[in-house]
Amino acid sequence: MGGALAFSGQTIAAFVAVAVVLIVVVAMAARRMRPSDVPPEIPSAMAAGPSDTDLEKPLLEKLQAWMLVTVVFMAVWIPVAWVREPKQNLADEQFAVEESIERGRLTTEEFEEGVNGLGFGCVRCHGPGLEGGTNFFEGGFVSVPALNDVCGRLTLEQVYQTIREGRPPTDMPSWSIRFAGPLDDQQINDIVVYLLEIQTMPDEDNKCLTPPEEAS
Repeated sequence: MGGALAFSGQTIAAFVAVAVVLIVVVAMAARRMRPSDVPPEIPSAMAAGPSDTDLEKPLLEKLQAWMLVTVVFMAVWIPVAWVREPKQNLADEQFAVEESIERGRLTTEEFEEGVNGLGFGCVRCHGPGLEGGTNFFEGGFVSVPALNDVCGRLTLEQVYQTIREGRPPTDMPSWSIRFAGPLDDQQINDIVVYLLEIQTMPDEDNKCLTPPEEAS
């Protein structure tokens, strides 16, 4: 009876020893089997940020997408702008001419503070609508020619020259600042553009449009 119990005790002890050895072996094997590249546990505040590649790739892809959009836009916009350019240039030119005509008209009218600051009073001598008038000169009244038919008498260059330099010894003074007058080149050009607009003769008789040497 005692021998049986002793045998049982030895057996139990052997089993315990084997179990301990197995546990130790398994633990060592598991430790060896754990990947060596597993990083140690680091607090999130101290962890490394994303790599340069991870950071730059989304930005690069975004830039590439915007470049593609820009190229497509330019490929569409440039032909459209090129097709519309002649029409737009013509509209801009027409607008500039209309603005010049209006400035020229205002320049020929009387100066009125707060109403017409461009006026130099050509109508005082040449009459309302520049249809001709009178002027007091050297002690008497003289007739002043109309300007709405001036191109029937003068070429375009002669019109410019007369306004710039005047016509001594008549009552027509020089108006250009180059000849001691008050008007700059832009103002004189506006007046001439306005005069061309109000001419009453047929185009074939208009020397400003067709100078005699060109007509021949």
